[in-house]
Amino acid sequence: MILVVVSGLTLVGIALWRVATTPTSQTVTPEIMGTTTHLTAVGRRADLGPALDAAQAALRSVNRTMSTYDPSSELSRINAGQSPDDIAPELGAVLEFGLHMSSRTDGAFDATVYPLVQLWAKAAAAGRPPDDAELADARSHVGWRKVSLTMDPLNPQPATQPGGRRWVLRMPVGTQITLDAIAKGDAVDLAVAAMRTGRHLAGGMVEVGGDLRCFGRPADGGFWRVGVQSPWEEGRVLMRLRPLTDSGELCVCTSGNYRRYYEIAGKRYSHIIDPATGEPADAVPSVTVIAPSCMKADGWATALSVLGVEKGLKLVEQESGVEAMFVTGTKDNPEYHYSSGFKKYVIEE
Repeated sequence: MILVVVSGLTLVGIALWRVATTPTSQTVTPEIMGTTTHLTAVGRRADLGPALDAAQAALRSVNRTMSTYDPSSELSRINAGQSPDDIAPELGAVLEFGLHMSSRTDGAFDATVYPLVQLWAKAAAAGRPPDDAELADARSHVGWRKVSLTMDPLNPQPATQPGGRRWVLRMPVGTQITLDAIAKGDAVDLAVAAMRTGRHLAGGMVEVGGDLRCFGRPADGGFWRVGVQSPWEEGRVLMRLRPLTDSGELCVCTSGNYRRYYEIAGKRYSHIIDPATGEPADAVPSVTVIAPSCMKADGWATALSVLGVEKGLKLVEQESGVEAMFVTGTKDNPEYHYSSGFKKYVIEE
């Protein structure tokens, strides 16, 4: 009788252990960084809530530092001349990458494009495109070479040290910075890292406004499938992508004039501005980039939207680990332009 009871208790214990360790998933969709985000964690039930909380905290931290919409963010205070020249490590690191992207793309990516972004937003509110004089004035403040970013020799703490200051920023009066084209990607990378820290998750995914990073496996044990949306039809998926390795790692960013845009007199203009002309970059409806990090994919998607298909593909082929797909044409006759390694990520259906 005792053996039977003990045996029964043992079986119950095994059943409870299996429930506790069998991978399950949990998804949350909070409004962060001005958009709806999608965060999924896969693993033991006890790990999911803390993992998702950590990921959301990482997203909010980036928003507090780099938002151009929040006047209290560090970047907004810098643009308003209300911040000291030495800047937080995380902001300095992202801006450093932005300046590298500017150099690499001959200015197609330019964090100082913010005066032009503001000009087109004001023009949309007024219901008319900016005139030549307004464009010339805004363009006079744009140019990534106007920005000087150096390490603080008097306080060279490592960037990982909380509260450490290591960057000194200098730029002329009137020059302002937006990191919107890479901050979301950086936030996704940090959110995934926070989700995984100290936990043995079976998988996870973070998506913020077209930037997505996944790892491991979904709860069904298969592989992550990432849809690329049509730039002409909401909800229509043109194709699906998948990770190439068992690690399930994939960083994808899609940028296009259908996600965010200015509307003036019934005409839509892309929110992506060509720093050289001051005009919206409307030649390419959609660009999808796969890269080693979401921040890198984010930056390249913006630059390629400005460069266009021919120049963009030529440059991508010279960048290790980066693959891209341009979508042009029309809704009824879409045209796809791939870098040499992009198609291997496409799921044949």
